[in-house]
Amino acid sequence: MYRSQRNYENLEKRLFNVPGKYGIPVIEPTHLKRKIDFIPFNYAKTIDHPENKGIHFFLDDYQFNRVWARPRTYLHMIQKFAYVMSPDFSIYVDFPLVIQLYNHYRKHWLAAYWQENGVEVIPSISWGNEESFEWCFDGEPHYSTVAVSSVGTQSSQEGRSVFLQGYMEMMRRLEPEAIIFYGDVPEQCKGNIIPIGSFQEKFKKFSITPQIDLKELNLMKKAKKIWNLYREGELQGIFTSSEISDLTGMHKNNVSNYAELGSLYKGIYRIEKADESLANEWATVTEGITAGADRRIWQWAFLLGPWWYMWPGQKWLSRR
Repeated sequence: MYRSQRNYENLEKRLFNVPGKYGIPVIEPTHLKRKIDFIPFNYAKTIDHPENKGIHFFLDDYQFNRVWARPRTYLHMIQKFAYVMSPDFSIYVDFPLVIQLYNHYRKHWLAAYWQENGVEVIPSISWGNEESFEWCFDGEPHYSTVAVSSVGTQSSQEGRSVFLQGYMEMMRRLEPEAIIFYGDVPEQCKGNIIPIGSFQEKFKKFSITPQIDLKELNLMKKAKKIWNLYREGELQGIFTSSEISDLTGMHKNNVSNYAELGSLYKGIYRIEKADESLANEWATVTEGITAGADRRIWQWAFLLGPWWYMWPGQKWLSRR
C-alpha cells in the first residue's frame, strides 16, 4: 500500500531490503581518488565547477532536511559533484533513542539512494555514547574513505571523552583507509587523516569574496547591527548576522537572541554586539568601497588596528 502513497517516509521511492535488526540501508565503500575542496551543502546551488568539489553536511539539520523531504528534487544537483558525504543528521546523546535511530536510517537511505544513482558517496560516521555502538555503525562500509566531525565536541572533558571513545570504536570496527576530518583533530586520533577546513578555513575563503552589497552596508550603518564572534573564547572578527549564519550554521534571526542571552552556540560560539563606535567606524570605512572591491580586505585592515596594510594599486592605509 505504501508504494502507492505519496511521501511515505520515501518508501514509495525505494525500499531497501537489507539484513540487520534495524534494517539500515548499506553504504558501499568509496575511495577518495583526488584532492578536492568540500563545501557545505547550503552553498551547493551557487558554487562554480561542482565537478571539482565535494559536499559535506556538517551543518545544523534544518539546513539540509530538504534533501530528505524532496530527494528527487535535489538528486540532479547532487549528481553534479565529484563526491558527496552522507548527510550528518544529528544523533545527540540526549535525543530519544527512536529519533537517533531514525536519523541514522535517514542518513543511510539517502546515501544508498544517491549511490544507486551514480553519486560517489563518502560515509559520514557519527555516534553518541557507548550505547549507540549497538547500531551507529550499521550499514557503514569497511576499508572505505569515511568522514567525521569534531565540531562542538571539544569544549568539555565529557564531550572530548565521548568523541574519542566513538572514534576508537570506528577505527576498530570499520578499519577505514582514510578519514576526512572536519574540525580540530585531537592528538589521540590516529589513522590516515585528511583534515578539511571548518571555521578558520571557511573564514579565509569568505575573506577574499565580496559578500556585502552597498545596500546592506547602509542598513548596517543605520542599525549598527554588527557583532563580535568568538570561537572557544577567541575573537574571530566582526560580522553581520548573515555572515555569522554562513560561518557557523546558526540561523541569522537567532544571532541577536544569542548575543542578548550570552549563550554558547554549539558549545563553542559566543556572540556579542560590537561597540557602536566601532560599528560606525567600520561602516564608514567600508561604505566608500566600490562594488568590485574586496570589502573583506578592508575589514581585516580595520580589525588589525594600528598595523599598516597595503592594497595593490592603493596608498598605504592605516586606521586613524
